[in-house]
Amino acid sequence: MKKFEQMKRLHGTISKYIDPYNCSDVVISGITADFDRLFELSWKTLKEYLHGQLGISEAKSGSPKIIIKIAYREELIDDENLWLEMLRYRNDDTHQYRKSDALLYVSRIADGYLGEIGKLIDHLRGVIPDEVIDDVEIPESMIVYCKERGLSLAEFVTELEVKLHYEDADSVFRDWERIRQGFFGENH
Repeated sequence: MKKFEQMKRLHGTISKYIDPYNCSDVVISGITADFDRLFELSWKTLKEYLHGQLGISEAKSGSPKIIIKIAYREELIDDENLWLEMLRYRNDDTHQYRKSDALLYVSRIADGYLGEIGKLIDHLRGVIPDEVIDDVEIPESMIVYCKERGLSLAEFVTELEVKLHYEDADSVFRDWERIRQGFFGENH
């Protein structure tokens, strides 16, 4: 299940860099945005699992609140109230205009929310098989090339896709060294 793989990856990323005492706007913004995405992946993974694997029809079109309630009933999560609190804070996050509110949200994420989602991940690992997600890295030399020339990475890759008839950006990333050497005459 791709959502589950993305959920595990994002949980690991946030867990590595979260610092509830770092008050920089960039860190607060990054943590809250990443956690909002993590929460979204969490309830949608639950929804897909509840409907697709367990055959619970009411989960097919359920809202996050309904999915949380069903997941609690099915013993996939331990603390329904904490999950509903996460939902409330995730929903309120877009309306937070005060840094102090955002910092408290980061603290809640660090103190409990990440751990709760971690428990869900541990539980689902036992019932959802791993799936390999083909992930292509953007070559550092491509980023440097664009930066040195003041080019937008997105526009540059799109231009290469069109000019060289590539199907997608991943193909451009995979072929970058050949493209760079063949078309731009660069050897470094």
